[in-house]
Formats: sequence, C-alpha cells, structure tokens
Amino acid sequence: MKQRRRLSGLALACLVLSLLVVTAPSAEARRMHLHPGSRGPSVRALEARLARLSLLRSSAVDKRYRAATARAVRQFQFRLGLPVTGRVNARTWSAVAAEPGRRAQLPSPTILGHRGQVTTRTGENTLGAMKLATPHVDMLEFDLRLTADGELVLMHDRSVDRTTNCKGFVSSWTAAALRARCRVGAQVIPTFDEVAAYAASVDRAIVPDLKDTRMSQDDLDKVVSVVRAHRLADRTWVQSSYGSRLAPLRSLEPRLRTVLVSQGMPQPSTVKAIGASVVAAQLSSLSIPRVHAYHAAGLRVWGWTARTTPDLQIVKAMRADAVVADAPAAAKAVY
Repeated sequence: MKQRRRLSGLALACLVLSLLVVTAPSAEARRMHLHPGSRGPSVRALEARLARLSLLRSSAVDKRYRAATARAVRQFQFRLGLPVTGRVNARTWSAVAAEPGRRAQLPSPTILGHRGQVTTRTGENTLGAMKLATPHVDMLEFDLRLTADGELVLMHDRSVDRTTNCKGFVSSWTAAALRARCRVGAQVIPTFDEVAAYAASVDRAIVPDLKDTRMSQDDLDKVVSVVRAHRLADRTWVQSSYGSRLAPLRSLEPRLRTVLVSQGMPQPSTVKAIGASVVAAQLSSLSIPRVHAYHAAGLRVWGWTARTTPDLQIVKAMRADAVVADAPAAAKAVY
C-alpha cells in the first residue's frame, strides 16, 4: 500500500512538473496579456496556434480577439487544468505554444469501433459493420436490446424506426420476426450470439452496451451465458449508462470488465462503488487533471464519441486510454 502511494505521488509530481515545464513563460510570454478586444500580430499568432490545435476555425484567425477566440482559450485552459478565464497571460501563451510538441509525445489510445464501422453500405450494429471495423480496432463496440421473447439483438434505439425498414419498439418484436422481416440496409439484424461468435473467430475484444432500462437477473444471465459460450469472458467489457447493472454482472462472472457510460466524469469513488473499472466519458468533459485523477484511482477513461479528426486528437491529448470512434479506419490513420 505504501509503495502504491509512493508511485501515485511520484506520478502526480511528474505531471505537475511537466505542466510547469510546458507552461514556463519565455521572456516574450512574460509580456503577454491578451483579452477580448485585443488586436494585432500577437492575437493572430495566438489564433493560428489555436487553429492548429483544432480549437478555432481558420476563418476566425483575423487578428481580433473576439468571442470565438475567447471560447477557444477557455476550452484550452479547461483541458489543461489552467484557470479558465478566457484571457491569455504568460502561462496560457506558453502552454498553447508547447501543446503540439506535448501531444506528439503521447501514446495513442486504444480504438473501439462505435457500432462497428458504419458506411453508406453497412448500417450500424450489423455484422457487416463489425467485419469492416475489425482490421482497424482493438475492440468491437455495439448495443444490445431485448426482444419480446427475451433474445439479445443488436440495436441502439428503443424502436427500429430509424435504422430499419420496420416500425415499432424492439421489445414488441420477437427475434424471429425481426430477423425475417426487418433489414438494416440490406443486412439482417444480428443476435448477440452471432456477433460474439464472430469476435471470437477474429480474436477481438467486445464491448456490448446494455441499452434496456430494465434487465432482470435472467436477462443478465443470458449476457454472461453468451460470453462464456464463446470463451470471451477475459475479452469482454460490458458497458451501460445504468450503473446498477454492473455490479450484478461482475458477481455472475468476475472476469468481466465493466464500464460506466457517462456524459460527465463522476468522482472516482462513485465509479468504484457501482463496480465499474472504466468510465466512458463524453469528450466535452475530458481534461488532463480529471483523467489523471481516474488513473491515480486505478480506473481507466474512454472518450466518446469521436467523429472528426479534432475529436480524435482531443482524446489523445487528454491521455485517455481508449477512444470510441465512429470511423475506426480514420482513427487508425490519425494515430
């Protein structure tokens, strides 16, 4: 325990030291003080740097410190754990200048294929989407819902209206009827068992997201049974935004890893109390201090959902462990 505290303290000291080094002001920076209303070459230099960090549109680089520039500065300050003022002093100026170099030295996060690799040919949560994602990802992420007869099928929404040629709630259809009559593009709606079998055959981890608001003990047993049937217990991360499901799953199968899906970043103690070892956090809530606090508590952080190159860069810059990517092939190219 003492050794763990020493290591945690050393990690925190290293982080603080790195931020101090990154933000150590130069002679030029010590004279810097920019704020809304400022104009001139220094503002343009700041805006150009923010644009390179994908925090500001290139069209906003105009030598005038307006609302867009202030928003970008506040976002940058929040991400790095600096005082969020929307103004630029020596510390913020130096940190913005050093940020590209800091990012370049960071390891790339693990890539999760969000509902597979979705294209115009392959709809989300289909076996085809999983197959397209496989060459580019470490984990296959998908959503699970229960049919009227208690089967687990891949579907994000409560209804099938958005993604299929059918109408109605998933829970009003039997699995056989869904698979016989409904299509996602040209593809059959897959069962959890089918996708688990595929993942096992290509040696990929799986991240099923339990979407139903209520799941009985029998339903959780079904999840575990499928995982065990395909020998995936050591490669399964079950996630849900309903934290009450996570601890019972771990009780059923201790080898499972559990993930709390959250729009924010709750206290690490809260995450541990519900039996999760990972938080999948919305990108807007990520910051270096928050991610470090999770790591210090022995928890992992995933960022969701990355849809653009700037999104992917942010997840890496915040030191997150994994990224939930809409286009995993593009994510692999960026990283």
